[in-house]
Amino acid sequence: MALKINHDDHGTVKGVVYADSYGNLHEQKTRAVCVAGNVMETTRLLHNSASSFFPDGLANSSGQLGRNYTRHMMFSTLAIMPGEVNFHRGTRQSGFLFDEQYHKPERGFNGGYLIETVATDPVTVAAAVGGWGESAAEYLANYTKLGGLW
Repeated sequence: MALKINHDDHGTVKGVVYADSYGNLHEQKTRAVCVAGNVMETTRLLHNSASSFFPDGLANSSGQLGRNYTRHMMFSTLAIMPGEVNFHRGTRQSGFLFDEQYHKPERGFNGGYLIETVATDPVTVAAAVGGWGESAAEYLANYTKLGGLW
């Protein structure tokens, strides 16, 4: 895991400190670093790279590093419908229901919502179902009757 980006007295990147699987620290020397750790890990790494040259962390002269982000929370559900759905045919996402435009306090929650239909292939469904045996086989035998939302 990358722990800190090191730089010289001019702010030029010189290396990355990381921990190996045993927790031992190492430094990989480099001339450039591309940070692509999504919002949480990128923020952690840049804050951990603070120094006298960058007292609030790398790339944080505005003080906004790690603020004002939105989490993408997601759930999905599949159900066996009474008849064939064949969601493997046609578009993979074919339906949307959303109300994100207005804040309506009377609803009891902030913001809006987005509900989408979901379709996936048999291999992905098998991985999501997990397990073995008759119950998994029976569920997968109903693949053409599956409908899903996320």
